[in-house]
Amino acid sequence: MEIITGEPRRRWSREQKLAAVAATFEPDATVAGVARKIGANTGMVFSWRKQFRAELGFPEQAREVGFAPVMLTGPSPSHTEQQPASTSGMIEIAFADGVRLKLTGAVEPGLASAVTKALTRR
Repeated sequence: MEIITGEPRRRWSREQKLAAVAATFEPDATVAGVARKIGANTGMVFSWRKQFRAELGFPEQAREVGFAPVMLTGPSPSHTEQQPASTSGMIEIAFADGVRLKLTGAVEPGLASAVTKALTRR
C-alpha cells in the first residue's frame, strides 16, 4: 500500500489577501494575472475582492471607455415610410462540430433563431 500525501493547504494572511486585492486594481492588472503571480486560484482572488468590498467598501475602479460622441435626430423625410426588407443577403452559422448552415435571401430573425436552436439540440 502506498500513501500519497499532497502539499499542506496554503493559508493566506489577511495582509496577503489585501495586497492581492489591491494589486487587482492597479492599471492594466487583471485578477487572473495577479492570481498567477502569487500562485493562487483566480476564483479565490475574486472571492477575496467580494469579501473586502463588502467589509471595507473597496470600490470598483472605473475603467476608461473610448466611445465616440453620438447625436440622435429624427427620421429624415425620405425615410418616413417603412422600407421593404432586402430580398438578398445571407446568414452563415458555423457550429462547434463543424456543421455549417447557410440561409440566403430575406430571413426573419425569429426563423434563424428557431433553426439554430433546433440544430443545436440534435
